Amino acid sequence: MFCPSCGTNNLAGTQFCGNCGVGLDQPVAAPTYSQPPVQAKPNFFKTRNGLIAMIAAGVLVLGSLAAVVVNLPKTVNVKLAVTATNGGVFTPDCAIQSDATSLTPKFLTVKNSSNGSVAGLLKLKYVTGASGGCVGEGQISLNPNATYALDAAGKSVGSITSSDFSTGVANVGLSVAITRTIHIAFSLYDNADSCTGTTDSWHCSWDNDYVFGLKLTSSTGKCEGQNGYSDISEGTTVTMVGRSNHETFTGSLENDTYDLVSLSSKQIECKFNATFNDVPNDDLGYSVQVSHRGFVDYNLSDIRDNDWTANVALNQ
Repeated sequence: MFCPSCGTNNLAGTQFCGNCGVGLDQPVAAPTYSQPPVQAKPNFFKTRNGLIAMIAAGVLVLGSLAAVVVNLPKTVNVKLAVTATNGGVFTPDCAIQSDATSLTPKFLTVKNSSNGSVAGLLKLKYVTGASGGCVGEGQISLNPNATYALDAAGKSVGSITSSDFSTGVANVGLSVAITRTIHIAFSLYDNADSCTGTTDSWHCSWDNDYVFGLKLTSSTGKCEGQNGYSDISEGTTVTMVGRSNHETFTGSLENDTYDLVSLSSKQIECKFNATFNDVPNDDLGYSVQVSHRGFVDYNLSDIRDNDWTANVALNQ
C-alpha cells in the first residue's frame, strides 16, 4: 500500500506509513502552493484621459480667469471741449458766466450704445485746454468690451469706443451759442430856468428867449423833442450793431415819460426805452445809434454790469 503522503510502499494491512507515520486509512489533502500577487499594470489610456481631463479643466479655469480680467472696469478720462460761438460763456479762467450756466453741462449721461441703458453720470470740471479754450474734464470707469454714447441734456456730444479705452482718453465736443435780451435806456435832457416844489410835486418854467428842446404834455406825462431834437419821439429808429461780429438789429423808442431830476439842477429828463431780444453775444460789446445821431460804443462788461442795459443820453 502506497503512502498517500510520501509515496512509500508499505505492507498490506499496515495502519501507519513506516516512512512518514501518516495513517494509511486517511485521505491526505493535496498540497497547495501560494503564488505572489500579480501587480496591476497601469492603464495607459485611463491615465492619459485623466491627464487630458485635468488639462482641459485647467484651460477652462484659465479661460474664465482671462474673461474676468478682460471684463474688469477701465477708467477713461473724458475731455469735453466747449466751443462758444461769439464767446460770452466763460470768464478768462474758464469759470462759467452766470447767464450761461444753463448752456454748459455739469454732467454727461453715459449710455450703453447697444441697449441704451444708462451706465453712469460723469461730473465735469472746467479748465483751460492744452491748446486754449475751455474743457470740461471728468473720469468714469466702464466695461471696455462695450461702446458708450455721451449726451448733455439730450444733446449728443460724442462717444467712448475701444480706441479710447486703449489710450485712456476720450475727446468729445459741444458747440453752444448764447443770446441775450439787451435794453436801451434813452434820455433827452433839457434845463429849465426856474423850478419850485419838491421832486415829487414840482413846477418849472422857461424864459421866452430860451430854445427849449423838449415838448412836455403835463396832462399825460408824455414828452418828445422839438426844435433841434424833433426827430426824437416814440417810434424813432434805434440801431444796434455787434462790435466784432457786425450783426445789425433795429428797434424803436417806446414809452416816453418825463420827470425832474432835481430841483437844484432844474434838469428835466425825457425817457424812452427800446428792447432787443435774442441778440447773439459779442465779446467786444455793441454800438448803439438813436435816429441819425451817430453810434455810441458800449463794452460788454459795462452792459453786463448795468443789468444788460445800455444808457444813451443826448443834451445832458
